Amino acid sequence: MADRGLTGVLLVGGASSRFGAPKALARLGDETLAERAWRLLTETCDETIAVGKRADALPLPFPVLDDGSPVRAPLAGVVAGLRAARYDVSVVVPVDVPLLTSRSVEALAAACADAAVPPTGPLPGAYRKTALEALERRLATGRLALRDALTELDARSVQLDPWELANVNTPADLEAAARRERALGAAADVAAAQGLDGLEPRILSDWNDTIVHLRPERLVAPGLLSGARRSRSNILLGGAFGVCAAPCIGPVLASTLALASNTSTVAQGSVLLLAYSAGLALPFLVTGVAFSQAMGAFRWLRDRYAAIQVASGATLVVLGLLLFFDRFWWLRVALNRAFGAVGL
Repeated sequence: MADRGLTGVLLVGGASSRFGAPKALARLGDETLAERAWRLLTETCDETIAVGKRADALPLPFPVLDDGSPVRAPLAGVVAGLRAARYDVSVVVPVDVPLLTSRSVEALAAACADAAVPPTGPLPGAYRKTALEALERRLATGRLALRDALTELDARSVQLDPWELANVNTPADLEAAARRERALGAAADVAAAQGLDGLEPRILSDWNDTIVHLRPERLVAPGLLSGARRSRSNILLGGAFGVCAAPCIGPVLASTLALASNTSTVAQGSVLLLAYSAGLALPFLVTGVAFSQAMGAFRWLRDRYAAIQVASGATLVVLGLLLFFDRFWWLRVALNRAFGAVGL
């Protein structure tokens, strides 16, 4: 889209009712959400416009265009942005999707007919000026659901990485976004350090599925992680491996070489060295395969987490009732019969 021009429209006029404070001013790392989104659009688009409510008087480091509407709705911001846009296609980004990347902005713009949106909803999305008439008509008649407006447009669906579309609607969502960013940053560092940049999307997806969804607490101390980055994590990782593997690399290898040198044939010495190499390599190979398989299991558990919670709660309630009414022996009888039926 660069040769035809692209406008970026940032929506900062949301009510933020669930967040409890203006989301645009919430901080993620060293930036507010508004500054972060503005930087993304400025780096990706030829023109950037922020749309909101001038009455909010948000202390932002860029000008805000008033949407000119008495209602608070994303539709009003999209209409105002398209009216003001210099270029035919605009990518509209709400302030509360802080993990969106330039790759996704460009994908939306490239796919735009009247509109291009992810399957999850109308924002973020790309909108062409040909959509303006239908959107203005719906705004004037009070039909404010932007998702419904897509039925009147030639809207294309664009698959984006789901972790980029996570909304920040509550302070807990902001904490989750920060965890995602730390996990993704760590995964990207590991991929780059090992020359696996081509595998980065898969690695990032796996980290998001496991660390963010299954383990919301910190897995790595922030000080340790930042220290590793400052001192080149690949050197630190290599040093840690060398220290941990010193017993194998030192005395065991020396003993193996001594035994191999005293064997009667080269073949016998080679077998000893092969056994040593296999003993050193197999744990790493098994760990790698097990980790790959565990990712699938973690995703399966994540997708069924709500059902697991319900089943676990129901089980605890049943056990509690059995104990309260002194009928826990029913469970022992049932288990004995079940084990007997299978020959245990």
